[in-house]
Amino acid sequence: MKIIEMRPELTEWRDGQSRKVSSWSFHDKYQSIGARIREIWHYTTKMGEFVGFDGGEDAVAWAFMPESLGSGSATDQQGMNQLMSTTYLHGHGTLTDYGYRYSRDRKGGGPRIETLEGQEVL
Repeated sequence: MKIIEMRPELTEWRDGQSRKVSSWSFHDKYQSIGARIREIWHYTTKMGEFVGFDGGEDAVAWAFMPESLGSGSATDQQGMNQLMSTTYLHGHGTLTDYGYRYSRDRKGGGPRIETLEGQEVL
């Protein structure tokens, strides 16, 4: 398994499922309001989570909610961009762009997560 395959479009969500990919891992669970959650971890830092809501006829509408910059490393950037954007998606067909980019250039102010419109989230 590769980091990009932690996306719910590529690896089906199942309650209680956990997988590890090098220093990255995920855990699937139900939220108290009934949403499906896939927590994304890098080492011991929760980086974000996919939130899925039933869309009818067995379809699930997924969103990604970033929660941390981690240590601001290149590994944090590369992993998060694979999970929440269309960066690094070559050969994986059409996947959802969840609307965020992780950048870490000094000119832009160092590690940060921004929306596609350039608004800083973290």
